[in-house]
Amino acid sequence: MGKSCAYQVVSQSEFSVRLGQILLRYRMRKLLLLILSSAMLIGGLYVAIVELLFAPAIFFRSTIGGIILALLGAYLIWTDFIAPRFGIKTWEDNTSS
Repeated sequence: MGKSCAYQVVSQSEFSVRLGQILLRYRMRKLLLLILSSAMLIGGLYVAIVELLFAPAIFFRSTIGGIILALLGAYLIWTDFIAPRFGIKTWEDNTSS
């Protein structure tokens, strides 16, 4: 037999608690994304700069890897934090249905 979908009636205070929990989870995910993407950007720049300027022998794989890591971190920061604050549309905004 099919499942029956019964809506549960909740009080206003329970609704606001559930809504607060959902918003907290959303904010924590955004905070975690900001921390990880910032670490990617800083770590990638560190690897690239140290490899280019201070290494006795330059390993271009490390340099290119650092640049790619920094670019990915900068891309995440741009699309998730900077562009929405200024109202700039990204390609992700245009492709969402």
